[in-house]
Amino acid sequence: MKNQWLLLVGFLITTAACGGGGGADTASSNADGASPAVDASAVPDAAAAPDGGAGIPQFPVDSGPASGCDRAAALKAAWPLTDKISSGEVTTREEGGFRITTVDASAGGMEGARNNPFTYLNFSTGAKAAITDFQSLADNGWDIAFRRTAIRVNGGDSGPGRRKLAVTEGGRLDKAPAVPAPDEFADDNSLDDQCRPFLDPLGAPVTAVNRLKQNSSPQTASWYDYSGQHGVSPIPGDIYFLHNGLTGEVTVFEITGWKSGVFSLRWKKAD
Repeated sequence: MKNQWLLLVGFLITTAACGGGGGADTASSNADGASPAVDASAVPDAAAAPDGGAGIPQFPVDSGPASGCDRAAALKAAWPLTDKISSGEVTTREEGGFRITTVDASAGGMEGARNNPFTYLNFSTGAKAAITDFQSLADNGWDIAFRRTAIRVNGGDSGPGRRKLAVTEGGRLDKAPAVPAPDEFADDNSLDDQCRPFLDPLGAPVTAVNRLKQNSSPQTASWYDYSGQHGVSPIPGDIYFLHNGLTGEVTVFEITGWKSGVFSLRWKKAD
């Protein structure tokens, strides 16, 4: 374990020197180096959203991030976000009752990822949402976005889509895992009430994935493990649930593979 930790520290230092930002393979923390605390206000007490179907809990309406400063401008600068559409391809096929999707979020590589846009996915169609990063901040039509190892969801500071994310560990997608309770979901609460970003060690804003994994994956505080021998690899058994607060639907997915910024996902709609 000591050797693996030293390898990870060395990797972070090397990546930071290359200007990796949100596109680098890194752990997550606040600007002062501590892991960001989950904001309990991310699940306000409010009227219930529409029911997405049998077995799916009622979710409170998301009142959105705090106002009073230019949150969009702050987020654009913090990532940074670009006014470009990603050239990365998204492909989806049916297999064994699930959808298998490949998302190419590799543009720029380790050194240049932060200067390239996110690749956006719509779970309703299984297709790419052809929008720019700037447009994503006001667009309801995307669910989840990828850049190198960074993942955003369309809720909180990242967009108006009222998407929230939860995770269960040690599960199996083919065993129809139960949807977690509403208070186990998080959104992209990336900025404080003065529009200052919660940052990971390389300067990328914290997202829902970081908040969900900060305690159970202490080495990376994210969806992946890292080792010098195997590099970045998804954590086996992690099942993610994305709730769409506009429709009540829940998409259940797992990250089955990652190679140099290309993600492989297996997913379906919750029953």
